[in-house]
Amino acid sequence: MQTNQKYYTAGEAATLLNISIDTIRRWDKSGLIKSFRDDRNARIFLLDEIKRIQNKSGSKTNKFKILKNKEKSQYTAIELFAGAGGTAIGMENAGIEHVLLNEYDKYACETLRINRPNWNVVEDDIRNLKFEEGQADIVQGGFPCQTF
Repeated sequence: MQTNQKYYTAGEAATLLNISIDTIRRWDKSGLIKSFRDDRNARIFLLDEIKRIQNKSGSKTNKFKILKNKEKSQYTAIELFAGAGGTAIGMENAGIEHVLLNEYDKYACETLRINRPNWNVVEDDIRNLKFEEGQADIVQGGFPCQTF
């Protein structure tokens, strides 16, 4: 490809757009952003195309604000299939306290314990847990995450 315009690799373009390389590849495949192939058949993105996407999004970065409830809720929760705790953190931000988080994967449990040492993390098969009526107001379960 011959052009006088500056071009970027998928990784460089993703960084400029503050998105992952997988996201820019998906956008390219679906036609949301246009790419070309270089001599090695690698995707390259022209600066004008990157600027077009930046202008479309209204800013050069995608920033999210995490909302947190300043008051604790009266409700408590048990979390099943907790994984690394994403849903539990969301509920914590809403003011809901967990009395128990259950996860089978030892690495996910290790992550939970490091990130939230005060949480009651039970590393066991859910079939081995014993629940009592009134132990918590909310029983929440996270669907298993799979890579695609």
